Amino acid sequence: MKQVKAVLCGYYGKGNGGDEALLASLLQMLPKSVKPIVLSGNPTQTRQRYGVESCDRMSTLPVLKAMRLSELFIWGGGSLIQDVTSAASPLYYCGLMGLAQRMGLKTIAWAQGVGPIKRRLIG
Repeated sequence: MKQVKAVLCGYYGKGNGGDEALLASLLQMLPKSVKPIVLSGNPTQTRQRYGVESCDRMSTLPVLKAMRLSELFIWGGGSLIQDVTSAASPLYYCGLMGLAQRMGLKTIAWAQGVGPIKRRLIG
């Protein structure tokens, strides 16, 4: 069976128990033929805890490299598209999804909630 790489994007490695539980569930659900690369706020901890490849979610070159090496992009669980924690959150996550699609990766939004959106997006 051919091995494929998948970038897993979520709020991982930031100490949030719910997000870590979602990552653990997603990793268990992936077929054996899928090799994950997890974008993480703490790649060393993510590698040690889950035994997977990981890179710093805010480091542009490693993220681009992971995406170039992958065929899949999985927007992991939680409510990534919200602006309560930061106005930048929707821009960051939508930007990565859009980039993945432009790069030709198959994209999946898994266990995703949306909102709340409190700020005006335009003007």
